[in-house]
Order: sequence, then structure tokens, then C-alpha cells
Amino acid sequence: MSAHSRRLLFVLRVVVSCFTAGACASGAGGGAATAPPPGDAAAHRADPPKGFAALGRERGAITTLSGATPQDREKLIEQTPRSLECADAIVHAQWQQDIAGVADPEKHFDNCQIDSGLEYLRGEYGRAREAAGRGEAVRALHHLGHVLHSLEDFYAHTDFVEFAVTRYDRWEAVPTPPLWRAPNDGDLAAWLPGGKSGTIAWERGTCPSSPIGHKYLNKDNGDSERGKEWIEKWGLSHYRATFNLTRVACSRFLKEAFGDEATWRNVLAHCGTDYGFALTFDKRKD
Repeated sequence: MSAHSRRLLFVLRVVVSCFTAGACASGAGGGAATAPPPGDAAAHRADPPKGFAALGRERGAITTLSGATPQDREKLIEQTPRSLECADAIVHAQWQQDIAGVADPEKHFDNCQIDSGLEYLRGEYGRAREAAGRGEAVRALHHLGHVLHSLEDFYAHTDFVEFAVTRYDRWEAVPTPPLWRAPNDGDLAAWLPGGKSGTIAWERGTCPSSPIGHKYLNKDNGDSERGKEWIEKWGLSHYRATFNLTRVACSRFLKEAFGDEATWRNVLAHCGTDYGFALTFDKRKD
């Protein structure tokens, strides 16, 4: 075997190993691989992605029409091949961000990287709009999936819900900030003054003071330490409050995005009127 062939084989092995371990970096323009977390990187992988139809209650849906409940639309998406194809593209992108961005705190609002998280979220929304304008429907949906993942992690990984509990008597009264808009359209400091998020040791960045471990703050599932805590005046757990607020925020974002029909014309023509997404939050292992 020639030296060139051996080098090529080595590169291929590294690439395959990288994706198997779930430690490859991903971005709009590519980039170098991110170092895996300490220990066995495979232990930090999320479960393989489920399609929209297999998500059960861990999903949401919106329609560009009116007069139908989200539950009706979820079932209709399963029965409509092109809608299901587009929903699966969004769901896969949401899962992919867990894996490709495993060590990037801005993609998950970890380590108090809230400003950089907003910058990343808005950047992905911009890339989604650019792809939609070029008629690249699948690529546009891919970037939308990243935005949705970031929106979900904002509620699950920061102390937004904890702060809202001190201000509002019902979860339904809690406003959902339009994080995807430019800063002058909504000052996050007014929504989350001095906001914090959980720290993960093997990610970049850190909290400036009094860090809270991701293990103790995340509301990714109903069994997490914070997720199972009961909110007496809301009558539900921190996880369920996070789930409810996230469904509202994601639905609001998609409806606002697709309301710009001129930009999304090609995507709307490709996918139709109904769009599904996952509400499974972060599946990385701590």
C-alpha cells in the first residue's frame, strides 16, 4: 500500500471513529473536530434519533392554516408522506445537534454561555432563511431543527423557569421571549436578569460566579433532580412546566417564521401546511 493510500485510510478511520463516538464538531461551514469529553466518549452519546411518528407525547406540531388542534395535526403529519418527511428532517437535526455539538455550550445554553447561545440560535435562524430563499428546503429545515433544539435547551438548562415561578401565579401567564429576533426586539435581561445555566466540566466556558452543576439545574426529563421538583402554585413539576413553555415557544417561533411566506415559499411548496418537531430536550449523558 502506498504512503498516500495509508494516509487516506487513516483519515477515513479517524472520521468514522469520530462520528461513532459522537464527538465531531459541526457548523455551517464545517470545522475541526472537538475533543471528546473525558472518559469514554461513547457514554455521552444520545440515543439514535426516532422519527416523528415514534415520538409519542414528546412532540409538537404547528400548521400554517387555522381551525385544527395540534393533536389533529400530529396525526395528519403521520398520514401525509411529504409532511412526515419534513418533520423527520427537523427531528433528526434536533438530535444531531446533541451529538455534533456535544462539547459546544453555546448550542445548549450550558456553562452560562447565554449571550453566545443567543448568537448561535440567531445565526442558525439566519442560515435557515438564506437556505429557504435559495430553494434548499431540506437544508433550511436542518437549520430550523438547530434553532428548535437551542430554544428547548434555553428553558431546560437555564434558570428561566425558576425565575418565572417567582413572578407568575400560573405557568400559562409566563411570556415566552422571542429569542430568535435581533437584540433590540427583546432585551433578555428583562426576561432573565443575571441568568445562569448549568455547568458541564468537559465543555468550554464557565459561569463567572456561583456555578450550578448541570446535574442539579437541568430539566431535561421528569427524573432529573430539578425536573421532578414540584411547583406547588403551578400544580406541576419543573419538567412539565419546562415542557409546556417550550411547546409554546417552539410553536410561536415556527408560526412566526413561516408567516414570512416570501422567504419560505419553496419550503411551504415542498412540505405543505403542517410541521412537526421533537420535544425531547437534551439526551446527552452527563
